[in-house]
Amino acid sequence: MPIVSRQGDPATCGHPNTGCASVFVNGKGATRVKVDTAAAIIIGPGSQTVFVEGERLSLNGDSIAGHGKPPHSSPRTANGSPDTFAGTGFIGDPGGTEPKADLVVIDFKSSISIAKTKGASCYPCPWWTDYCNPGGPSNLMPAPPFVTFDYTVVNNGQDTAQPFTMGFWMLPTDAQGGIVGDGGGINLPFVATQVTYADSAVQDFYNNVKLVGEEAIGSLLPGKSFSGQFTLYDLMYVSQEGYNFGAYADIYLEKTKPDDNNSTTLINILINTSC
Repeated sequence: MPIVSRQGDPATCGHPNTGCASVFVNGKGATRVKVDTAAAIIIGPGSQTVFVEGERLSLNGDSIAGHGKPPHSSPRTANGSPDTFAGTGFIGDPGGTEPKADLVVIDFKSSISIAKTKGASCYPCPWWTDYCNPGGPSNLMPAPPFVTFDYTVVNNGQDTAQPFTMGFWMLPTDAQGGIVGDGGGINLPFVATQVTYADSAVQDFYNNVKLVGEEAIGSLLPGKSFSGQFTLYDLMYVSQEGYNFGAYADIYLEKTKPDDNNSTTLINILINTSC
């Protein structure tokens, strides 16, 4: 059985867990999913059968919301109790009844890697400045096309994944992810943006994270994948060097899964003011 997480136990990113003040493990507060943090909110899944103050008990290996560059992009809980364990509650584990779906974004591509503004203040603004268009405002050039993103999500689990929602994020330029398909992207469920964080650097990170789109997806059988396309309608401004974009499966954590690392590498689009 997995090890139980406690207050003060350092996660893989080095940040310690918080814990509750009424239930203790080895004299330390028990850590709960979607309540406690290791810098950012602990996503889970935690135990599906053991609850602390009405919330699922966190276990070693639970996903933690991303809050910066690696090792802070997709950290996990670690270094838990030396002698206290709890069941996961998933099928195949002792006493488990919850299905084992596993949603992972395995491909994420953008239509451009450089946004050329041609002298305009943003992308995709009309190209009308004298720098790139001698005709000036009286001879407007059309705005460039919107950026599109293609993605593929797969169910790597042994059970069917019920309907879920894909989320698409615009992130600060200092956020980074891993290699496509390695599970080392950035963990960004919606709940992570609804928390006020004690760590000012983490709070600043989330102040600059923006949900720019979502798409409802039907159930996925084991081994099956779904491919779709998302169009970005938000503007990108020349005041930034560039923007990062991420895709996260099951953004609202609607489904119980044994692993909530559901993302892939981030895409960076650079801003170029040349013509």
